[in-house]
Amino acid sequence: MDGAHIPNETALKGVGLGVYTPADATRLTGIPVSTLRGWMSDRKGRARLWRSEHTEWSDTLLLGFRDLVDAKVLHALREEGFSTQQLRGTLAYAREQIGDERPFSTRIFRTDGADIMLDLPDGLLVASRRNRGQRVFRSVVEPVLKPIVYDDVVASRMWMQPRKRTIVIDPQRSFGQPILHEHGIPTDVLAQSVEAEGSVTIAARYFDVPVAHVKDAVEFEKHLAA
Repeated sequence: MDGAHIPNETALKGVGLGVYTPADATRLTGIPVSTLRGWMSDRKGRARLWRSEHTEWSDTLLLGFRDLVDAKVLHALREEGFSTQQLRGTLAYAREQIGDERPFSTRIFRTDGADIMLDLPDGLLVASRRNRGQRVFRSVVEPVLKPIVYDDVVASRMWMQPRKRTIVIDPQRSFGQPILHEHGIPTDVLAQSVEAEGSVTIAARYFDVPVAHVKDAVEFEKHLAA
């Protein structure tokens, strides 16, 4: 993770939000850095789609946890064929209806956003002002939402290996970097320990965690580096 390059003052201001450089966000979401920057930075003649959670105290682009979630949803829609202009219209309408800068990282979007997403038998109907009738099938949006855990209103954490649920991103813990859920140890620390020791067993013994969890961390980090 590039979190080590984030100034300490900025990181501390981001406690509870998660702090990610664009490169971090790309590794965690698969969304190209250029796409994230294009969506979240003002350009000549084109305003950004939304403001980062860190805009108030960082001059450079950093993302928060909820920024990651919204970006993942928008990317899924983009892959389905939505243009940037259509995404802008859908996001603006969703924001207006829900009353939140990052509507796609709210529970309302998933369960109560009938004016935005109509859950039909053959898929989700996007009902933005300009794009009524656009269909996005569950195979596109649901995989993005399934690993996300919500508190009363907004997304609060995300499982990185949903079937195993050993690795989580939680903005309230370790600045949102991937950690073992039960032990709070960053996955990159475990992977580096395994590399240094040359043994999963020794690393597991040193950190007092199950060997299987260390293997999950190593596998996850290899996936990020791929």
